[in-house]
Amino acid sequence: MITPGQKIIQEWYKVKEWRQFPFQQEMEATYLAGYSGLLNAPTGSGKTFALFLPFLADFINKHPDYKTRKNNGLQMIWLTPLRALTNDIKKAMQEVCDDLQIPWKIATRTGDTSAAEKAALKKKLPEVLLTTPESLHLMLAQKEYPKIFQTLQVAVIDEWHELLGTKRGVQVELGLSRLKNLTPTLSKGEGANEQVVKDKVPRFYTTDALNWNANIDNAKQNRRQPTEAENVLWQFLRGKKIGYKFRRQHLVLRYIPDFICIEKKLIVEVDGGYHNDAEQQELDKYRENELIAQGYTIVRFTNNEVLTNPDNVLSKIKQILETKSNSLPEG
Repeated sequence: MITPGQKIIQEWYKVKEWRQFPFQQEMEATYLAGYSGLLNAPTGSGKTFALFLPFLADFINKHPDYKTRKNNGLQMIWLTPLRALTNDIKKAMQEVCDDLQIPWKIATRTGDTSAAEKAALKKKLPEVLLTTPESLHLMLAQKEYPKIFQTLQVAVIDEWHELLGTKRGVQVELGLSRLKNLTPTLSKGEGANEQVVKDKVPRFYTTDALNWNANIDNAKQNRRQPTEAENVLWQFLRGKKIGYKFRRQHLVLRYIPDFICIEKKLIVEVDGGYHNDAEQQELDKYRENELIAQGYTIVRFTNNEVLTNPDNVLSKIKQILETKSNSLPEG
């Protein structure tokens, strides 16, 4: 049986003189039945509407007064590695909301977002936020981040194929693992419309067991897929070749550094080009400050430095190792 929300969406298609494609209908039925899923469709085929419109239909079904419901808190987070596309997606989503008289705000938060806009978002989030993996982690680093995401209903990962097998992909997985522990809806698997027993929904606000296991799995994945520069440097560091034991992709707090010498509390990071992004640099700085507060020293090298001048990189690492006092207590 067609729901009120589906009927409104179908009427919107008719007004636009567009046809709802079979895959869009399938996504709509799947989402409204409470299931998560993976959509694979060609560029420009209507994936945004296939994912966004079913969500609007569900909101309409749950809230008959949807035309007057304002300030609903963050309902949907749309993660994408391609921030250049966020403005186009935002425009398309806002147009739908305006057409359907849904008083929602659609906003973006990326490295291009001004400081004033970011400050405004901290005070009041839109119903839909388009952002990047780096921005998500910066939001999760805020003191009251559980309140930010407590109304979240759905997370969409756009261009997932661009993230697979990359560190940004790991960032997304880690972010999702934390969101699932905050939001009952995201904690549900298949059949999300079934009633959830509240005392069975995890409510951890720190690095809980679920996140820890997810981090361990992602650390293993990173070890299986090192970059060329990481692989080169590991050949010099492994097996105490420079006098100290290093571990590769070893979990520290809730982070996964490239290399760590636990004895000296020294972390060595090998940065790819995406670390030049202002947003990623902000995230790197936040992580460094947290690790430094726990007594760690962090040294960073670029991929190019490791590949073109490994002797100089090793010399710097050795110098730091020799100047640091032993970080572990005797006994």
